[in-house]
Amino acid sequence: MTWSLGEVEAMARKAARGAGYAWGVADEAGHAVRWLEARQAGGITDLADLLVEVSNETPADFTPKSVADWTCNTNHLCPVMTGLVFADTAELREAEVTRLNSVMAPKLMLPFLGHVAAIQGQPLSVVAGAGRAIVRDGDLDMSGDWTAAFCPVEIAPSSIALRTTAMETRVDPDPSAWKILTRMASRTYAPATEASRLKGAGAGLTDND
Repeated sequence: MTWSLGEVEAMARKAARGAGYAWGVADEAGHAVRWLEARQAGGITDLADLLVEVSNETPADFTPKSVADWTCNTNHLCPVMTGLVFADTAELREAEVTRLNSVMAPKLMLPFLGHVAAIQGQPLSVVAGAGRAIVRDGDLDMSGDWTAAFCPVEIAPSSIALRTTAMETRVDPDPSAWKILTRMASRTYAPATEASRLKGAGAGLTDND
């Protein structure tokens, strides 16, 4: 079954919220998944893998301590929280090489780094384990293996010119990954009460016939 990019973004957003992220961060996670899926780079499976790792944990524990200290309270950085720190501080830093010891589902950082590249006015090269990418605003060129759950990441300025990326409008996600997002998203739904059940039942206990 295929889903529109809007449906994918909405599901990713609710799933991230269900896993414990604040709504604002969940919005960014949803946008990141949409950005990747639109460029035929995946994203749904990456988010599912991430949410399994961080569910019921404290997001702050996976967040960089500062732009001068790219470590966190655990062994692995969250790609969404780390990407947000990069994007939020892009105007304050000159383009430079940044090395991160270990990032979960690192592909999810790429949309944020695209925004950073746009602000800094040049593409960025990203090496994540055996994966390679050049990113600039809306354009993305990926190669290698991006399936590692955790790996070191190096981000550096690049002079490589990118072609415009072909865009997709619908997504056929991996069923197991989509099931994980659906389960996480269900945590955001309000539990049914007797009043809501009666309201949803139409006539409730009253028979007007």
